[in-house]
Amino acid sequence: MHTTDSSDPTDAMTSVLPHDHSYNRRRFLHTAALTSGGLLLAACGGATTPLQATSKATTIPAAQITATIQAAVGKTFFPSGDPNVPDAYTTPPPLVQSVGYVPGSGKTVNAMTVSFNPPPLPLSQNKYWQELNKRLNINWQVQFPAGNDGYTEKAAALLASGDLPDLFCIEVFLAPSLAQALQQGAFTDLTSFLSGDALSAYPNIAKIPPISWKNTRFNGKIYGVPRARPIANGGLFFRLDLIEKVGLAVPKNADEFFQLSQAITQYGKGQAWALGGGGTVFGDGSPMFAMEMFGVPNGWRLETNGTLTHRFQTAEFKAAMLYIRKLYAAGVFHPDYFTQTLTQTTTAFTTGKIAAYVTGMAGLLTARLGTKQVDPQSDVGLLIPAGDKAVAWLAGGHFGYVGIPSSVGGDENRVKELLRILDYFCAPRFSLEGDFLATGIDGWDNTKSASGVKALNATGSKEIGDLAYIENPAPIYYTPAEPTFALKLQGYAKQLQAIGVTDPTAPLYSPTATKKQAQLNQIYNDRFTRFVKGTDPETSVDGFASDFFSTGGTQIKQEFEAQLQKQA
Repeated sequence: MHTTDSSDPTDAMTSVLPHDHSYNRRRFLHTAALTSGGLLLAACGGATTPLQATSKATTIPAAQITATIQAAVGKTFFPSGDPNVPDAYTTPPPLVQSVGYVPGSGKTVNAMTVSFNPPPLPLSQNKYWQELNKRLNINWQVQFPAGNDGYTEKAAALLASGDLPDLFCIEVFLAPSLAQALQQGAFTDLTSFLSGDALSAYPNIAKIPPISWKNTRFNGKIYGVPRARPIANGGLFFRLDLIEKVGLAVPKNADEFFQLSQAITQYGKGQAWALGGGGTVFGDGSPMFAMEMFGVPNGWRLETNGTLTHRFQTAEFKAAMLYIRKLYAAGVFHPDYFTQTLTQTTTAFTTGKIAAYVTGMAGLLTARLGTKQVDPQSDVGLLIPAGDKAVAWLAGGHFGYVGIPSSVGGDENRVKELLRILDYFCAPRFSLEGDFLATGIDGWDNTKSASGVKALNATGSKEIGDLAYIENPAPIYYTPAEPTFALKLQGYAKQLQAIGVTDPTAPLYSPTATKKQAQLNQIYNDRFTRFVKGTDPETSVDGFASDFFSTGGTQIKQEFEAQLQKQA
């Protein structure tokens, strides 16, 4: 099981609509049903005893909401037409009610998420938390391990203790020990609850895109609710204004990108460079953008005969590595390239010390606005891989998933209650529930601009934090700080999707890959550094494949191929 997310910076990009992203009559009726039929469906499913209904509450009558949504198409609401590309909004539609029942039964619900914000204010001092408990009818208690490293350590500690929280954020990429725990039955098989007609009991969860479900299955089964993300989820952030300043055009191939990198570095006069970021400049500790320009497979390539070829084995990989070595020799990388942290990289980008680096698209608007504060004439956007063989590496469509321990799984009513709670956390952004989760208590946690757009104030930032971050709806593009940039993001996603390639092993599990992951990463990083710096000869490029296969790669390939054959 793989993901390309190594961090998860958040932006104003959440989800509203179902996974059928073509705008047609079926789609429109589904959207409108959030105000009526969707509530009935939610209230009827998911429990053996009647649920307490919430008060019927919408901002305006349902018919008016339907008419408003219909009138917004192509004006402020832009359906993507692709199930793997989020819709875009430049103005929020009317809020609708998406949950027609009180999810909880008054009990305590313990949870563990992964956190990228400071812990929220304690419950006794936190009106938002108190209101969240009231709306869910639970006592919500969350553990907030900080960042990727904190999550890895906390997950291992909880597994060792055997005392798992009711809702557990599962990210195997960050905590490989979770794969063994899943294999050993530590978590409840939720396939019967979250597939077929049973899924309709949780209408907000049901809107999560199919690709997210596919790539979070473990041994073919569903062990949790995906934390959905766009599959076009990363790229090369670039100072587009510098392209014009150096008198060149957007590069159409690797040679032109090389020329552009040289020109920008020369323009920097020893104070700025084209590329920076060490482990993040090409994404995930690998030279992602250069690899994409040369058409290198996204991890593995599935051949027509059903066998797998690792990217290290390909002519495209060798060509890309020689190209990166050439870039480094030309001096276009920041001098601290191999040691820069992500924070140092983003600071260097914002202050104009580097012109490009790779990271998740969710942070693109933040980088753009931050750079404009330093240089109002700057123009930050995404550079799309170009060339005859160019591809874009697509992600798995998720940042983990939320599971329920097997110790809870024997109580069917409790499982359904926990899934109802997750369904609430998956409420569309432009619903009453989603709006509360994102912006808190009106007039207390948020303030409204003259145009009516809500933004968290200082109180909201301290109160909300990652209290509701354990789940999220399927993605949309909505960027209130610069409304039309949502269309830019959607356009980038479409361009990446058009040349996108997936990793055929993304939904598969290899015990050897889990066991050897850290060792293989270290071997690769060491060899990559030596090769790019020129310490190792050009002929050593074949060593990437030999090291990989002699350190577990052969067994990993066999394990993946065996699973692919079962699926054929």
